[in-house]
Parts: sequence; structure tokens; C-alpha cells
Amino acid sequence: MGQMSTISNYLLSVQTELSTGNALEHTYRPALKTLIELLDETINAVNEPTRSAHGAPDFVFLNKSNKDLILGYAETKDLDVELDQIEKSEQLKRYLGYPNLILTNYLEFRFFKNGEKYQTIKIAQIKYGVVQSIESSFASLEHEIKAFISGKPETIKSAEKLAKIMGGKASRIRENVQRFLNGEKDVKNQELFRIYDVIKQLLVHDLKVDKFADMYAQTLVYGLFVARYYDETPDNFSRSEARDLVPASNPFLREFFDHIAGASFDSRLKYIADELCAVFSASDIPGIMQRKYNLFGEAVDKDPIIHFYEDFLKEYDPDLKKQMGAYYTPVPVVQFIIRAVDEVLKKDFDLTGGIADTSKIERVRKIQGSKSKEKIPRVQILDPAVGTATFLNEIIKFIYSQFKTQQGMWSSYVETELLPRLNGFELMMAPYTIAHLKLALTLKETGINDFKQRLGVYLTNTLEEGIKTNPGLFDIGIVGAITKESEEASRIKHDTPIMIVMGNPPYRAKYKDFLKSDFPRIPPAKDSKSFWQLVKLGGQLRKLHLLDEKELGTLTTTYPVSGTNEVEKLEYKDGKVYINLTQYFDGVSQEVFDFYIGGYQPAQKWLKDRKGQSLTYDDIRHYQQIIAAQFKTIEIMKKIDIL
Repeated sequence: MGQMSTISNYLLSVQTELSTGNALEHTYRPALKTLIELLDETINAVNEPTRSAHGAPDFVFLNKSNKDLILGYAETKDLDVELDQIEKSEQLKRYLGYPNLILTNYLEFRFFKNGEKYQTIKIAQIKYGVVQSIESSFASLEHEIKAFISGKPETIKSAEKLAKIMGGKASRIRENVQRFLNGEKDVKNQELFRIYDVIKQLLVHDLKVDKFADMYAQTLVYGLFVARYYDETPDNFSRSEARDLVPASNPFLREFFDHIAGASFDSRLKYIADELCAVFSASDIPGIMQRKYNLFGEAVDKDPIIHFYEDFLKEYDPDLKKQMGAYYTPVPVVQFIIRAVDEVLKKDFDLTGGIADTSKIERVRKIQGSKSKEKIPRVQILDPAVGTATFLNEIIKFIYSQFKTQQGMWSSYVETELLPRLNGFELMMAPYTIAHLKLALTLKETGINDFKQRLGVYLTNTLEEGIKTNPGLFDIGIVGAITKESEEASRIKHDTPIMIVMGNPPYRAKYKDFLKSDFPRIPPAKDSKSFWQLVKLGGQLRKLHLLDEKELGTLTTTYPVSGTNEVEKLEYKDGKVYINLTQYFDGVSQEVFDFYIGGYQPAQKWLKDRKGQSLTYDDIRHYQQIIAAQFKTIEIMKKIDIL
């Protein structure tokens, strides 16, 4: 059947439905499906109502011989819809992450590649309720659809375009993960639920589904980008190749990339990742970064991996970029701080090697009930908010510069004297990923291709104590790697005598107004006796704010009435904090209920943040712990005032 009769028959079907006077937008979809499949017999055009209900395009075009191969997408609108308005809509902006997209009102077809329109073809118009064909456009539509389906991935040449594509892919992944985890715990979602649950249990206790989806999407998309940036085989790229580029020095990241490259990776996410790999494979990523961050061949003071992360965030989630602030400290500032610390260590601590010093201290460790002595490096370094590891990276470079005439010693020094004393904590998964890849590649540039121990950057909350885990509980794949990550971070927190804390935490500027007032503060001591008293009280405060159960003691509040546990309306009355008409927490003083910490009232804000939610057993107990912690904080602050 020629294209004239194929498209004419399609328009006849449209006219038939239009003439009923009852046709809606989806009424014309069967006709469009038939048209696409007749114009290219290799295509299976799938229309799933559930797709559009969840924000995905209405049609997906699959290869008939390989249903896992997605060739393109289509978004359909009603016959009388002006497509110019749709192009400006938020809906179409969300579709920037789709490589091949057709936007159509069944008469006009607009073709997009990675969010940019490149062709418009109109095959008919409606006048007086009649579909009038434009036959001169029929051949163009057939040609364009075939080219659309068989088109190769676009070669990206600008960093701005690359950021938009990556941001679009990450948004799609985030939205899908949110939808999967907010749905049923069926077989399809099982692996995602397992990863979410163990990260929440061991690494980020207040992790919500939305935050996890963001963490997962950023790590996947930006991790693939960093791997491609350092890929030395430019002709091809895949998820499997990205896994091979992850250094063995990080079991957790290795397992994460094993997850996205393996059989357990969700097929509903796999095709998005593969679309991105195809873009990376067709584009010169290092060249794009060089053009973006070099001026006339002269390198400027910018690490492209770090700076492009901010460009990516701007396209992926501008609000998130504003919330998190800058992700880097200018390298000259970092280098100045490192030199200053090096000088202090030499002059004031008599460490001749400065920051490169190899002196040891002896400590006693208790293992399985028996004590043993061991020697460990004295100059232990910690960056408590490591981000993308600018400080640790520059420390490695600074020390390496001292080995110019001793290259033969460098490998041994790294293994036994450097890696065991470089530590960093990071709570966000994407910067954590960048940090590991960056440090491993910096070491590779100095001649260290393999090392026998992991890099000391851990995914953990610096402000939380280390978590004790059951080694036999989760010990397989990525879940086991997360458990091990938690154990290792706990060991650093509990057992490693940190000498130098170096970094540029983001807490300070963001919370400067809170820091001026309302936080419990410990004043300078008057004498030695009051100093040690303050030390004890400060330690108690720290444990209280970490909700240490021993420090909290027996809970004095009660929750005596059963019910829905839903937080409906917060009300304080006669020592009772009501969450709805019948249920309340009893034994809460007015002083505790009104108590401010850091500019807000925890006893009130915690419940207000959960309005409309039903409190679980853990939630009810946690709130009572908050009340107990505030009560004891007030008592300690009064003691400090006396001192």
C-alpha cells in the first residue's frame, strides 16, 4: 500500500470519528497506531493509558523483533489543540529527557530530538467540520517517520545541551522511582525497595521516598557521565563499561554499578539509562568539557566534573541547586589551607614531614574480648563534609609534589602511609560518587593503578554516631555493600583518633541566622574546674541531641488513648499535646512545648510536618524522645548558666 492511500485511509478514519460528534482525544489513537505501523512495518506502536496517567508520552514505538529496543515516543493532543501552546507547557519541558519524540494533534506532526524541534509536517486541516488533506505533505511524513525511527543518537557539541539532556533523563528516572516505591511491593519493585530500606536503616534514617528517588537518579546519571568522561575507549560506551570503570577501591559503588549493569536492574529504568549511554557514546564528552572550561587553550581554575555538576543540577532541579548551594571550594583557597596546616604541623607540632608525616601512635584495641596493641598513623585527616573531595584531592597532589625525586617510593607510601589516614564523610550520594571516581583517577595519574584498600570516603551522616550492624543480616550484593559502608564509617567515628579536621562544610552560611541565637551554647570556662564541668555537660548535650537512649533515661510522657494516630490538628492544653480530637501526648510542660532550638520549636514543628499522616509506633516513641531530650536540654542549660 503506497503512502498516498495509507495516509488517506488514516485521515478517513479521523474524519469518521470526528463526524460522530462524540470523539475525544484518545478516540483517534487506534488510527494513529495503524498509520505508524503501516508506514514502517518494523514498528510496534504501543499505547498504554497508564503511561500518560503517570506523566509519560502516550505512545512508545518498539522494534517488533526486539521489544526491549525503544525507537521513539509520541504525545497526542486533540484535533483542535494549538501545538504552539503545548510546546511552551511544563509537560513538554518534562519530555526533554526523551531522545525521539513526536508531538501531534493527529493532523500536524512535530518532531523533536532531545527536546529540540527539528521538523514540522502538516498533512491536513479542518474546515467547517471536514478534514481537508494536504497531499503534498504525505511523502514528507512517511520519509520523516522512517528517519525518526532509524535515526542515530544525536552528537552533542555543547555543555548546555548535554546538561539539559542529562537533567531530563534524571527527572524521568526520579519520577519513575517515586512511582514504583509509592506503589505496591510487587516483584518488579522488590529490588528498589530492598535498596531503599537498607539505606534508610543504615545510612539516612529520615530518608523519604522522594529523597531516595532523587539520590538514585542523580547517582545513576552523573555516575555514568563521570565514567564516560574518564573513558579511554571513545568509540563506544555502555552501562557495563561504566561498571568496569568504577575503581575496585569502592565496593559500594562497584555494587551499585553492578546493580545498574546487571540482570536485576529494573527494565523500566534500563531503557532510560541506555538512551543516555547512547548519547554519551556519540559525543566527545572530554572535548565538550574542555571547550566549556578552557579559554583559548589556557586552562582556567575549574574542575570540569565539579562545575558541570552545578550546570546539571540547574537543568535537573533548579530549586535543589539553590537549597544545596555551591559544591566546591576554589582550588587556590584549598591549597592555601593545606599549606597553612602543613606549616602548623611542622612548627607547632614538631612533625618534620608536615601533612605528609609518617609518625605513628600506639593504641589499644579490644577484639573479641581480648586487648591488643597496634600502631596507627598520627596525622589522621578528616573532611566531615567531603562533597566532591576537593580537599582530599589537593592533599594528594600536595604530597605527591614532594616525591618528584623519589618516584620509586610513591607507590609504597600511598599504600601504607597515605590512604590509611585520609578520611571523608558525605551524606549525598552523587557528590560521594564523584569524590571516589575523582580520587581514584588522581592517584592513577600519579602512577597508582591498583591499591589493596578502599579509599576512606564514606557515605554517612557526620552528625550521627556510628551504627552497629549485624554482619550476617545483609551480606549479598549492593545491600551487603551498604551494610559494610555503615560498618566502616562507624569504625572511623569510634576508633580513629582524628588529628586534623579540614574542609568547608555547607552548614554555616545557610544557617548563620540560627547560629546567632537559640542554639544551646557552651561559654568559655572560667578556670580548670569549670572547664571539665562544661566538658561533661557538653558531652551530655551532644548525646541528648543524638537521642541517646541511655542519656534520655525513662520516658516521662505518655500516649494513653488508642485511635487512628492521624495528625489532624495540633493543640496544647493542660500539659497535653493533642494531635486530633481524642489522642494526645501527656506530660509535656509548657516550657518544653514552646522551647526553641535553631529558630524553630521542635515539639511543634515535628508534628506539624506530619499533618495528615498516621504516626507509626516508631514515630510515637521518637516524639516522646524529642520531648525528653528538650526537657533535659533545658536543665543542662540552666546548669551551664550557673557555671
